[in-house]
Amino acid sequence: MRLRSPQSLIGLGLLAAVMFVSSVITPITAHAAISDNWEYFGDLNTSEGYFNNGGRNDALYRSGCGFARCPVLPNDNYAKDSLNAGYYRGGDGGTAASVQRARYLIQDLRYLQSQGGWHASGSAFIVNTMLGYAINTPGKTRSVTEAMYVELEARLVDRAERGKIRWNVDFASNGLDTYTRIINNQWDVVYDNTNVVDNGFIIYSDAGTEAYRMWYACGNPVGGMDGVPLVTPKPPQWTVSPSVSADRTTVRPGQTVNWTHTLTNNGPNTTNADSYYRYQSSNGLGNGFGSNNTMRSGTGAGGSASFRSSYNVQASDADKVLCRSTSAVPTAWNNGVG
Repeated sequence: MRLRSPQSLIGLGLLAAVMFVSSVITPITAHAAISDNWEYFGDLNTSEGYFNNGGRNDALYRSGCGFARCPVLPNDNYAKDSLNAGYYRGGDGGTAASVQRARYLIQDLRYLQSQGGWHASGSAFIVNTMLGYAINTPGKTRSVTEAMYVELEARLVDRAERGKIRWNVDFASNGLDTYTRIINNQWDVVYDNTNVVDNGFIIYSDAGTEAYRMWYACGNPVGGMDGVPLVTPKPPQWTVSPSVSADRTTVRPGQTVNWTHTLTNNGPNTTNADSYYRYQSSNGLGNGFGSNNTMRSGTGAGGSASFRSSYNVQASDADKVLCRSTSAVPTAWNNGVG
């Protein structure tokens, strides 16, 4: 039984609330496009090779190929059947699976480079064009360097982590296909005009445009290609949690109750934006808000900020539950920041 008198005990409720706002996605700058001159490094009449820049001394037959249009990366036992493996053709899976496939693709390209001949030229072509080297770009090379592999792996993993690779999709070449043939007594890669549908993977920019497409069955890059986008720094990731505590659980009229309102950075990184937090009254205290307080940008993981609010209990508060909560915005690196 509650006493309705100045001596009545008054209950204190503790609440914690979080305010959320819509997410903001920061676009990534794409690599320089190479698709503008994609068709001009070779065609069926001139056979201008990607590496030979216009060489036309063609040998149309080669042991192991047998015809003019050889795939860029042959799928046979010698080539490890790499790009035709069910490992790639399965469902897209989650982020970890996508990253693993990206790393495996680099392993395959390294292996094929080591085999020489048509395999090496096809692999080098893929690495160069994924890095954005057009036919007239200084720096393109048949001899892929370790630095090129490292850079390409970083870009592919970045795309995979951002969910920007589809590993199992059917698509058409739309008149922009590739194949290998001999030019100046060397294997090279040239343009081919086909319109065939096959299965492969597509790499996307952050804007959702197609940056690179390649079929599995033949290893042919097809379509207009911009190259795999550059890696840009990801924003620091952090979340903050509001909390509240009171210095007593019951009070009598004439006493003062103090709430401590705290905002804590859960990490894992230091905050890169201010977070604003305040108290909100409820139940016996009505629905008022306090003024904003600030946890400053640059607060390290585990760091916090606090302020105190107080209330002098009145006789009219008898039998009431006096509640204050803490609310905050933004509450995460991608939640109202930007």
